[in-house]
Amino acid sequence: MMAYVFIMIYHRFQVVWGLPTYRSRHPKTLEHIEHVAREDEPHEFSLIRQCQPLRTEHTTPEDAQKSTEKALASLSALGRPPRVAVVLGQKLRRYIPNFQSERMERFADLLHGTDVFVAVPDENADMVQYLPKSQVVGVSSWRVDVDSFDPAQRNDSALLHHFEGFFTQLLRTQDAFQMIEQHEKENGWEYDVVLRVRPEVIHTDICDLGLNQGCAAKGAWPLAVSASILAEEEPFMVEKHDVIYGGRRNVMKSAMDNVQAHLEQKLGIQIKRRLRCQSDSPKTCSQVVTVTAAENREMFNGTYGGGWQEAVLHVVNKDTGLRERTLWGMSIRRLGYDHYGSDKMGPGYPLGYQIGCEPYPPMKNSTHPPGAATRIQSNEVSETAAQIDKHMFAEYGFAPGP
Repeated sequence: MMAYVFIMIYHRFQVVWGLPTYRSRHPKTLEHIEHVAREDEPHEFSLIRQCQPLRTEHTTPEDAQKSTEKALASLSALGRPPRVAVVLGQKLRRYIPNFQSERMERFADLLHGTDVFVAVPDENADMVQYLPKSQVVGVSSWRVDVDSFDPAQRNDSALLHHFEGFFTQLLRTQDAFQMIEQHEKENGWEYDVVLRVRPEVIHTDICDLGLNQGCAAKGAWPLAVSASILAEEEPFMVEKHDVIYGGRRNVMKSAMDNVQAHLEQKLGIQIKRRLRCQSDSPKTCSQVVTVTAAENREMFNGTYGGGWQEAVLHVVNKDTGLRERTLWGMSIRRLGYDHYGSDKMGPGYPLGYQIGCEPYPPMKNSTHPPGAATRIQSNEVSETAAQIDKHMFAEYGFAPGP
């Protein structure tokens, strides 16, 4: 009997060890699992109960409940909040506002509880100040050693267009991993989960349920995603197009290594990185990424079409047997989420055009840049916005979706 009592006490200790016990607000909606707030339950558990990151339209309430309990059990077994690294790796100019905005404040709330690693091209270094506070900022310079290529191959369109434009965004997760590994070595531990996220992303719960609700509650989404990932023994990658992808730390590292090897083989190149960091706060790093021609290189004649990044990931994951699971609710809200592209667009650009929330949650401060107009819904202005979009996306070879 004494042994039984000791085991129960020990299990209880594992659940609450190192976790705060204050309560959160819970959404009252059929879209989420009904649950009762428990005074003695860790706040992290309450957040997981209100966020279902891997649900689908076919998920039943019973399935959702089982998934939640499985995620809670994984967090309990871990005995601490999961260590989550979030990679923000892409071009920033024209994708986030070039001023301090509420949009980025809400994005910071979404990522609350994670360590952010920023990997951006050197020409976007001045935009990093408008992102959520990060652990390490890496400014990378990608250099193609033209002299290493045969003269007849120096105008290889697959290399110059796809590689320098498209594939570098995919490979910036690998850029960030160099910083992540250095940070882990300095601290003597490894992250549990690594997620690559676009800075324009929101969870649609902010549209459907309102501010600070469901997966849009402060810190709920990365916690629920990580607990769900850690709950499964079989490795897999969560993904939603090029919006977000992630998995266990070692799964993500292996996947990014495989992506780089795949692109090196397809494009006939070699990629090498050199990282130098300064002990600032946040730590700042300069990274030089050099691309050289592989021995006996042949020009790449294939194409990945419009879905460039997703296609590469799917091909590599299929070839290596890595299972994928789609994330629910994560979406791009460029034009309905504060002033996307305000550094390039003049007065009259319609806030909320295209795929913004309908209706959009009220903002505590409108953060209008000088001369900017308020939300406009006229067809004439929307047509103007569409033309601006077409111009903005021209360098990437595709038009934005409806």
